[in-house]
Amino acid sequence: MIEDVNCGFTVSPVNEDFLVEKLIFLADNNNECKEIGKRGYLYAKDNFNKNKLFLQIINNLSNLI
Repeated sequence: MIEDVNCGFTVSPVNEDFLVEKLIFLADNNNECKEIGKRGYLYAKDNFNKNKLFLQIINNLSNLI
């Protein structure tokens, strides 16, 4: 999801060099950092809305009946 939305980076817990590389990139690229955050916020707002999730649950339960 993170890569699909382009709202961050995934880093293996054993790949410290890659983590450092990405942190330096974000520190050096303030505008890109803001855009990544904006994309993440918009995705969460659009896809994790309580009402939308509630309707999905209702629909799924209705399909079980």
